[in-house]
Amino acid sequence: MTFWSDKRVLVTGGTGFLGKHLVDELRAAGCEHIDAPRSSEFDLVRPGEAGRLVDAARPAIIFR
Repeated sequence: MTFWSDKRVLVTGGTGFLGKHLVDELRAAGCEHIDAPRSSEFDLVRPGEAGRLVDAARPAIIFR
């Protein structure tokens, strides 16, 4: 078991150029619960969307 194996992680921008690399590194480190939603799912520019995302993902750690 690694530090990351039981952590729920949210990566905003996780499908972008840098975010994809972060997600790959987290997976390589043993993280099994990664949420990296697209802006079509959660438009974080709109009021209330960040709260809705956190409620849905229930992350222990957030990378933004």
